[in-house]
Amino acid sequence: MKISNILKPLNCFLGTVYVIIIIKAFESRGIQTFQFFCAYNWLGLALIHYSLSIFGSMLYQNKIIKYCFNLSYGGAFTMSYIISKYWEDAFENFDHFFAHYIPTVVTLIHVIQVNSFNLINTCLFQLIMFIIVRNPDQIYEIEFYDRYYDLVITCVAPYVTAEVIRQVIKQIKNRLKLDK
Repeated sequence: MKISNILKPLNCFLGTVYVIIIIKAFESRGIQTFQFFCAYNWLGLALIHYSLSIFGSMLYQNKIIKYCFNLSYGGAFTMSYIISKYWEDAFENFDHFFAHYIPTVVTLIHVIQVNSFNLINTCLFQLIMFIIVRNPDQIYEIEFYDRYYDLVITCVAPYVTAEVIRQVIKQIKNRLKLDK
């Protein structure tokens, strides 16, 4: 069985999961959902995964998709970081795993597979949202006491994390080649 036969339905499933997450958020918060940083990231992830389910791995060659993966990874990392830092139920509420933490891992895998990663593309989404969203304390009803520190962390940490993981994978591949 070819791996692409497994990945297409999996990507379709993931796209559907992100759409369901948006619908559930919309049911509980209404139109306010579209003020949330997460909603835009979920929408982007849904579009990317539906595209991958239709076009398959040939999409990895497309520069726009590579750019979108970088943006989505930066956004997903930011969601995970902010949730884990500011939400009291960050690791107790199972919804956070599906809505915030799993997208970070999934997009990290895609970014490493695309192998076209740079710092600017990763932090662009965070910078735009930081400029646009002037009142996150009111939107999320939580006090973001380290806003500028958080911005720096969410811009730099995704890049550093992906680079470290990519280097580890590279070292493992090199060792496997030496063992043969």
